[in-house]
Amino acid sequence: MTADSRIYICYYKIDYFLDSIKGEHKRYEKISYDDFIAQNSELHGSGNKHVNVWSADGSNIDNIVIIEWIE
Repeated sequence: MTADSRIYICYYKIDYFLDSIKGEHKRYEKISYDDFIAQNSELHGSGNKHVNVWSADGSNIDNIVIIEWIE
């Protein structure tokens, strides 16, 4: 990952009522490379996460989306 990589946090929540899905909520927040590095220990340590990575050349990250599931 470089300072030119675009980094997004997706906050994702599903609301349930009994066994039915009542609603889905997604919110994307673009963060800077410096903020990502500063929050890196937080991202590794807590919650249920999923990461999507896009790379045009297969070695440098162009875009990264970190999906954080909200309980």
